[in-house]
Amino acid sequence: MKQWRIMIVFFLPLFASAQSATPNNLIKKGNELYRKGAFDKALEAYENALKAKPDNMVAGYNQGNALYRSEKFDEAAQRFGEAAEKAKSAADKSRAYYNQGVAMNKQNQLEPAIEAYKNALRNDPTDMQARENLQKALQELKQKQQEEKKKQDQQQQEEKKKEEPKDPEKEKKEEQKKNKMSQKEVEQKLKSMEEKEKQLRDKLQQQKKAAPERPGKDW
Repeated sequence: MKQWRIMIVFFLPLFASAQSATPNNLIKKGNELYRKGAFDKALEAYENALKAKPDNMVAGYNQGNALYRSEKFDEAAQRFGEAAEKAKSAADKSRAYYNQGVAMNKQNQLEPAIEAYKNALRNDPTDMQARENLQKALQELKQKQQEEKKKQDQQQQEEKKKEEPKDPEKEKKEEQKKNKMSQKEVEQKLKSMEEKEKQLRDKLQQQKKAAPERPGKDW
């Protein structure tokens, strides 16, 4: 089976505007920790920013990034979804939905990932990365469904065989058929042996006719 790989082009943390000094400073601190790879501490900073301003899309989005880097894909997908709902611009919505699709795909949740990529494209139809990932996810889902159907068909056939009762009459006919074939093979072998014996007798007779007669014994 051909393996499809989703292109992971992850959008990095966003930068907050100066609408609120406290959340902005917390997000800035979280971004610095994120760049250093201290994702747990970055998560804490973003969480504090969200406590100060729950509808802060940037803090929620960046928190999703930190969760993703910590391989907490399920929580990351949830945060990206929440960030997409809070986003004011189509561009921010598209980025959040795209990242949500990537996080879901990491968990092999193909159908939700497909829907997330579609949402990304609804907000930004020019996003080629979202379009490419959508196509690959659709192909992977199709192959998965085909494999599952094939497996189900095999299981159904096996179950059907188990459920079918034995038919003594059918078994008897099959046994007779086997015996008949065996008898036929025996007859063919006997016929072949008879043919060989006949050929040998004919050969001996021909040699006898060709040999000269010996004179009688002198007395």
